[in-house]
Amino acid sequence: MLQSDSDNLVTWAEKWQMDLNVQKCKVMHVGKQKDSFSYYMGGMKLTEEEVEKDLGVWISSDMKCSQQCIQASRVMGMISISISTT
Repeated sequence: MLQSDSDNLVTWAEKWQMDLNVQKCKVMHVGKQKDSFSYYMGGMKLTEEEVEKDLGVWISSDMKCSQQCIQASRVMGMISISISTT
């Protein structure tokens, strides 16, 4: 069903002369029982990701926030280094 939706999206985009950047499209299987189906868009296989950043938020396939916390910790570390306490 998802592959059919992807095909419909490509057809719609072609009809309205809109370019899809398929290289930026990715697949993430979410949940405990991950069925690893391969999905295609415009004849190209979509890459599978375990962790992805979208609108500044890190999302992982296990839906845990550990990657977001790691990134926030790094940013806080850089801020604390750059601010002098005199």
